[in-house]
Amino acid sequence: MKKTIPWGLTWFMALMLVFSINSWGQEQVIYSVGFEDSESFTAGTTYNNTDIHYDGPTGEQWGTFYGTSSTTSPIAGSQSMQMRWYDSAVDNLGYTFTDFDLNNVTKVDFLASSTNGINVAVSYSVDGGNSYVGEEVISITGTDTYTYNISATGEFENVRIKFSIVLPDPIPGGTSR
Repeated sequence: MKKTIPWGLTWFMALMLVFSINSWGQEQVIYSVGFEDSESFTAGTTYNNTDIHYDGPTGEQWGTFYGTSSTTSPIAGSQSMQMRWYDSAVDNLGYTFTDFDLNNVTKVDFLASSTNGINVAVSYSVDGGNSYVGEEVISITGTDTYTYNISATGEFENVRIKFSIVLPDPIPGGTSR
C-alpha cells in the first residue's frame, strides 16, 4: 500500500520506506508520507513545542518535538514537516519519529532541505521506540533526496524511524530549520 505525505523539517523532508520483496533484491515502497492536510496532518505555526506533538492519521501518527507540519516554505506539495532550533533555546533540537511500526524495512529515502547548515541524524528502533540504534548523520547540502540504509535483508519485523536535527560547527547564530 502506498501513501504519499510531504513533511518539512527545519530541515524539511518527504519520505519513502522500502523493503525487499524477493530474492532478486527488488524493492517495493511500503510507506510514503508528505505531511499534507489531505493525509490527516494539520499545519501549524508553533515550532517550539517542548511536549511531543502527535499528528497524522490514526495508526500512522508521527511524534514531533520542536516542530510541526507546516505550510511555511514546503519542499514538496503544500506542507512539509519542519523541525527547528533556536539560538535562544540551544539545547532544544527538533526531532520527529514514526509512532507506528513498519515491517521489513531496508532503507529510507527522504527529500530534505535545511537552513544555516543544519544536518539530520537518522536512526531506527526495533523495540517500539524505547531505544534507537544505527544513528547516521547526513549532511543536508541542498534540496535533494537522501538515503538511510537500515538492513540489506529487511529482517526486522517492527521498525520505527527517527529524524533529529544536528547542528553544524560552527553553531548558527540564529533560528535554523
